[in-house]
Amino acid sequence: MKKRTRILILGIAMMLVMAMSGCGVNHKSPEGVVEALIKNYVSGSEKKVKQCYSQEKDTNELLQNEIDATLKYFAAHNPTKVKVEQCDILSENGDYTYVYIIYNLVLENDQEYPCVGTYMTEKKDGKYYVMSPSEILIRLIRKHTMYLSKRTRGMRRKLRISWMQSRREAAAG
Repeated sequence: MKKRTRILILGIAMMLVMAMSGCGVNHKSPEGVVEALIKNYVSGSEKKVKQCYSQEKDTNELLQNEIDATLKYFAAHNPTKVKVEQCDILSENGDYTYVYIIYNLVLENDQEYPCVGTYMTEKKDGKYYVMSPSEILIRLIRKHTMYLSKRTRGMRRKLRISWMQSRREAAAG
């Protein structure tokens, strides 16, 4: 009876540890979520890849196409595992972090295929997520558009003032 109780307690303890460890995606650091993304691509887990992008439920079409293509890319190499050599931050700006990763895909014959990648991450609600390329592009376009609209407003004001001055000079002279 004591042996059964010990096994039951050990089983419950292991279940608690596994439940607390999460789903296999590390959102605590930008480097952690990028490493998790690569490892989940290698394992072929589309669900966990989407968790890295914070797109578990409503994945937009562009990101879904990218995920599908990248999963096919990794599957074509048929890796047995991935060895992360380096993963570090290139730059940070507020909630945005640019991360690079250098890794080797270990193939079936133990040959290693070197790879490098860069990813933009964003911090949302205290967790880091990888940003999709389309999301980065949309945000850059918005930022650039706002910059241009501010700049053209100032230019229009200067033109209006100079036009008014020339009209005054023409009326006076």
